[in-house]
Amino acid sequence: MRVNSGVTPILGYILLLTVIISVITMVYYGGLPIIVSKQESAMVESSEKAFSDALTLMWDVAKSNSPEIRREAHLKMGGGLIYLDNATARFRIISDGTVIYDDYLGSLICKYDKKGVLIENGGEIRFSGDKGVMIEEPRIYVSDDGSLILSIMKLSGNQTSKSGNEIRVIFGFLGYSRFTKEGAQNVVISIESNYKNIYDDFFQSIGFSGENGEYSGTFNRVEINIYEVKVEIR
Repeated sequence: MRVNSGVTPILGYILLLTVIISVITMVYYGGLPIIVSKQESAMVESSEKAFSDALTLMWDVAKSNSPEIRREAHLKMGGGLIYLDNATARFRIISDGTVIYDDYLGSLICKYDKKGVLIENGGEIRFSGDKGVMIEEPRIYVSDDGSLILSIMKLSGNQTSKSGNEIRVIFGFLGYSRFTKEGAQNVVISIESNYKNIYDDFFQSIGFSGENGEYSGTFNRVEINIYEVKVEIR
């Protein structure tokens, strides 16, 4: 009886090919998403620093009270998409049942798929999906005499978007207004934002109660400073 000696090598090649295909499949469906996720996380961390620097420039412009003052940021985004959304971050203030401020503040956003960073209401937020973490807090505080002081930053400009490794963003002063209301009063702050729940710890730490975008507290006086900043993405 003759034995075909070529059968065994062929079976070996088939087995080896099966193993190689299995390994490639495991890497593609298991390892590749992990690699991509780590790359996105690294880019988001880099964007956090770039947006923190940009936020500093934005406040410099806002506090300048001069239309002649402009600041330019060169944001190294690593391919992320950056854009301005004027129709986000609605901020409403109610004093003793009367609305004293109600407007959309807008958001400057850098996004990598589902992860990214954004600036809204003068603060910075890192997000992943529908979850967020506050990196820099808004400029809202309670003074020693029990006054609630709010410095609100409203972003305006064309809702343009751009992606690339380095993106120029120019900030300009558009306006400033101030409103005060004297005497003890109950204040309700309502926030409409994709990440409104992350404001809980912040507002509770300065004397408010409430959660998930609805906060209330009693204060001796209210002062609202509204700064409008123009954003140009180039």
